[in-house]
Amino acid sequence: MTLNKRENIINILIGLVLLILPFITSPDISSGWTLLKIKPFQQSFLRYFLLVIFLFINYYYIIPKFYVKKKWIIFICILTISYLAISQLPGLILRDTQNMSALMPLLKQDQDPLFQEPFTHNFKRPIPPVFNEIPQPSPFREPAFIFQFLVILILTISLRLNKHLKELENKKLIAELSYLKAQINPHFLFNTLNNLYALSLKKSDITPNAILKLSGIMRYVVTESNQSKVSLEKEINYIKDYISLQQLRLGTNITLHFDIQGAFTNDKIAPLILITFIENAFKYGVSSSKPSTINISINLTNNTLTLKVINSIVNLHIPKEHSTEEGISNTIKRLEMVYPDKHSLEIHQDNKTYSVQLKINLE
Repeated sequence: MTLNKRENIINILIGLVLLILPFITSPDISSGWTLLKIKPFQQSFLRYFLLVIFLFINYYYIIPKFYVKKKWIIFICILTISYLAISQLPGLILRDTQNMSALMPLLKQDQDPLFQEPFTHNFKRPIPPVFNEIPQPSPFREPAFIFQFLVILILTISLRLNKHLKELENKKLIAELSYLKAQINPHFLFNTLNNLYALSLKKSDITPNAILKLSGIMRYVVTESNQSKVSLEKEINYIKDYISLQQLRLGTNITLHFDIQGAFTNDKIAPLILITFIENAFKYGVSSSKPSTINISINLTNNTLTLKVINSIVNLHIPKEHSTEEGISNTIKRLEMVYPDKHSLEIHQDNKTYSVQLKINLE
């Protein structure tokens, strides 16, 4: 589930809870459907309904437009107006006429000549108790509602800021990925061009096919990898071409096993999220003088992709600018961002072997 979908679901659930509250907190809940005709309940429900509207407007518009941009005065003014509107409109729109109806007989009695007081009476008629029962509207007369308004305000700010921080972190990871591609591709291109040059001198028949594979790799890196998700089939083809070109420089003392199983046509994956572990194997597991082994397997079963890479460690003197440590670190961050709770990564290393097992739930 993406970040936007998760936040939308949370907001909808909060809204549903707010709309249920006037029902379960009403003292007249046992009255059945007649509850809907009771003025105090109608006022309470309308207030919560306006609070739900405020929840969504505050989350999607007010906070990013004013709070995030630090327009504090406008933000506070909007909050004040919102609170006054939510707390007062229900009482103004849905007035409780029950008390006024109780007053009508007394008013009529007061107007009847038979009940007129002599002018000599010099006392004030006491105000009927029913007048005292009429609630006087006040935006601060319900501490519970003030608390609910503040809870919704703090909750929406927290959720929105959390989303904002994750978006910033995601942009940072994209920038790191672009930087990583700028580092990896020229180095890989340089080595591959050297291999192609050697093949051309030998007039090898595999030269044209190797050039096509290199062209496909560079096209994929430049175009497809800029998307958030790409076809898994294209990602696998990119890895195939990468390994094929790496085989051009493998000596006879290097054993490579590459196995692929599964149908990759219907799934999508974050681009270049597998290649770092494969590239790592070729950087540290290839030597011109020592025998070594590289085992790479990719399997897709029930929307779960499993990558296993095991290589001998025979090349310990890798220049820092060609090291894959930064690439692996960035890939781990991307996995945590793109596939939270949907992946597992196990990395083991000893003096002779480096192994990686990555599982990703692509649903």
